[in-house]
Amino acid sequence: MLKRIPLLLCALVAASLTAVSLDAVAQSAAEDAGWQEEKPAEEPAAADDSEQAAATDGEKAEKKAEEPFDEDKPMVRGKTVYMADRGIILPLGTGEARLDLFVGLNKGMEGRVFGVGSALASERNVGLTFRGTLWGPFEMGMSVQYLQTLDNGKKTRPHGNFDGTTTPPSTGRGPEGDGTRRVAGYGYKFADGFSQFVPAYLYGRFKVVEQFGVELGLQIPTMQADGFNRPALRIGLPVQYIAVPGLLKIHARPDLLIGFGTTEPQDSAMPSEPVNVGFYVDAGITISVAKVFFDVTVGYGLDVYPFKSGYLPMSILVGYQVLTRLDVFAGFTLENMTPEFGGAGDARSLSVGFQCRF
Repeated sequence: MLKRIPLLLCALVAASLTAVSLDAVAQSAAEDAGWQEEKPAEEPAAADDSEQAAATDGEKAEKKAEEPFDEDKPMVRGKTVYMADRGIILPLGTGEARLDLFVGLNKGMEGRVFGVGSALASERNVGLTFRGTLWGPFEMGMSVQYLQTLDNGKKTRPHGNFDGTTTPPSTGRGPEGDGTRRVAGYGYKFADGFSQFVPAYLYGRFKVVEQFGVELGLQIPTMQADGFNRPALRIGLPVQYIAVPGLLKIHARPDLLIGFGTTEPQDSAMPSEPVNVGFYVDAGITISVAKVFFDVTVGYGLDVYPFKSGYLPMSILVGYQVLTRLDVFAGFTLENMTPEFGGAGDARSLSVGFQCRF
């Protein structure tokens, strides 16, 4: 019996080890089974994340689609903005260069004039123009004209004599019959000679709201400063309304012009007062048909002090957006439909040009 005790002990130890091993195996199998059960549970979670991300992207896209369209931003992003949709000022960080070429087609008057300039009724910045928006709603710009005449400028003006008489011009009289020419109400006359640097214009424009702005500018005579050819302050109130986006815009602008500086005119037909006051207003419509645009503008100018009868110009412009930021155009102007001399269609001119934004 005693001899069997070691055998019983060995059997008990073996049974214990076997039980422990079986428990370990069972526990390991249970863990494996649990892992297998949890793994499929993680896949739906991943699917839920994908669905949530897709939903978030959809919400962002929907929110972006609901954002109001800003007419200015596309010009910066390189997208086409039709002429009828353009604002009172350029978008922030955008500049523009413009070149106008001008030729006079006057009948029976001073028609032999050409060069860098324009007589469009709606334009204050004519000739060679650079402008840009430097800060928020504030735009600045400058323009200058250079014209060439086939007649000496002195011949186009009446001249006062020491005996009080006036010598009439020996050649054409200009759109108003006395040699006076205009840039949106600002009057000037050609100097002696054939090359004419005519008024430069420096301005700043502030956009109050999308439909209304305020402009303060300075007309700078680049030739002799006598008579009309003098520094002048221009205060303008540009107004526009986009009636049909992408198709129709209505625009108007009244200007007050105040000329200053004591002068001693050699021309008795030119004012000698140290201050003169003028008024100019224009109104028109711009129509865009895809990349083609049309504009018709009628203006009216009047010298209030010293008084001089008003003049009535009208311009028709047609243009095409060749590229996203490049426009070409051509315009025909009747410079004065109420002339003192001649007929309503005698004083006329043609302007062609292009403008490029950058």
